Amino acid sequence: MKINLSINKRPLLLPPSFATSALVGLTLLNLTSPSHASTLLYSRSQSLGGWHERSFSSTWSDLQPDVTNLVQIDANGDFRGFSHPTTTVWLQSPEFVLSPGGSISISQIYLMENSEPPPLSTASVNPSKSPTGWAGIALIDSSGSVVFTYSQTSVWEPVIFTPESLAHLAGETLTLNFISSNNSSSDFFYVNRPIEIGGTLIPEPSIPLLASLACLPALRRRRR
Repeated sequence: MKINLSINKRPLLLPPSFATSALVGLTLLNLTSPSHASTLLYSRSQSLGGWHERSFSSTWSDLQPDVTNLVQIDANGDFRGFSHPTTTVWLQSPEFVLSPGGSISISQIYLMENSEPPPLSTASVNPSKSPTGWAGIALIDSSGSVVFTYSQTSVWEPVIFTPESLAHLAGETLTLNFISSNNSSSDFFYVNRPIEIGGTLIPEPSIPLLASLACLPALRRRRR
């Protein structure tokens, strides 16, 4: 089978292998697109469950998913390690699209009172801890803006962000973040799973599609 495409109004004849790869890639991308509501469940386990830490070296950057640096996982499969004495500890979920009517629930957190205002963006997260530093939960959008926070004192309490409280964020691409920049106590912030998010993961581009798109420059040079 041959497919004729038009680039700059000039016909381009593509080989069948390219056409097949492109169609397969587009099909895979379509199947994994966030087209309907779902619930993302992060259960207790001995891995980060696809989450990643963030580290600071002149700017904030992501570590690879499931690579632990400062964050620890206890014997029950819950998140620990937010008590590093000097360095801000930041754990971030994979990106997701919040569903209309979606909620977010965290099984339990332990969080002591902190009075510092929350950061307004990823760039304003302080990489160094202080006795008055901010600690809590933040939703961050794809532009890096902090759009929702929680930092109330909680003693092993469940935390639920209701559909009503998140209604203004429905359809937005977000990450769920646990951040601690406070070192006033060695027992300041703990997070227990499971964690449930009413949304859909942002899919990674499929390998066949990326390979197909990579061929375009060479095909343009060979056009008739």
